[in-house]
Amino acid sequence: MKDQFDYCGQCPQCESYELTYGGFVNLETSYYPFVCDACGCRGKEYYTVDFLRMESDTVEEHNEKLRSAGVHNEAVSDFHEDKL
Repeated sequence: MKDQFDYCGQCPQCESYELTYGGFVNLETSYYPFVCDACGCRGKEYYTVDFLRMESDTVEEHNEKLRSAGVHNEAVSDFHEDKL
């Protein structure tokens, strides 16, 4: 049998690559839950997550995103750089 770390993207029970993944769960340890479509095995694929960068919106970009999302109240005009 393979080592548990050799199964990335592959079912550890039947070795099928036919996995259906759930949403990413980011807790102390980050993982994707999966179900094997071939044999029904359920499990979690664990990952380490490293910080890459942080990006920010300009006031105008942020307000445009709010408008595009249908926010048309004081939340749009209340976003100011002095509040950051």
